[in-house]
Amino acid sequence: MKQGFTLIELLVVVLIIGILSAVALPQYTAAVEKARATEVVTLMAQAERAADMYVLEKGYPASGLVELVGDGGRTTGKLNIDIEAALKCAQGKDRCVSKDFSYDVYCDSECCHWTAYRYTDTANSTGNLYDLDGERCRGNKWQHYCYEYEKEGKPVCSGLKGQGWAVN
Repeated sequence: MKQGFTLIELLVVVLIIGILSAVALPQYTAAVEKARATEVVTLMAQAERAADMYVLEKGYPASGLVELVGDGGRTTGKLNIDIEAALKCAQGKDRCVSKDFSYDVYCDSECCHWTAYRYTDTANSTGNLYDLDGERCRGNKWQHYCYEYEKEGKPVCSGLKGQGWAVN
C-alpha cells in the first residue's frame, strides 16, 4: 500500500484554501478599517468636548480661525487636553498627521469643526478613501458626517449611518 497524497488531493486542498481566503480577506480588511474609524470617532469625541470647553472659556473667535490642532500659521488656541500627544502624530501644516489619518480641529466665528481624512498615503495627502467630519454651530448639537470616496469607506460609513451619522 502506498503512503502520501495524490496530486489531485493536494490541488483540492489548495483550491479550498484559496476560496476561503478570497472570502475572508475582504471581510478582514473591512473589519480593520472599521476598527480604525472607531478609534478616530472615540478620539474626536474627546476633541469635541475639548472644543466645547474652549468655546465656553474663550468664546468663538471674533474673526478668522482658531486652530485647535495644528498651527498652519494662524492664531492658535490651546485645548485643555493635548490631542496631538493623544494622536501620537507629527505636525503638518494646519493638520496633525498620524499613520492612518490627517486630523484638523478648529473654530471659526460661528462653528467648531473637526475632520479626520483617511488617505492611502497620509504623508502626502493622496488617495482619499473617506472623511469623518463633525460640526457644531452656535446653539446646536454636534452633527457628524461620513464621506466615502473609495470602496474602503463604504463599510465604515454604513456602520456609522446606523449610529445617526449622515452619509454622503
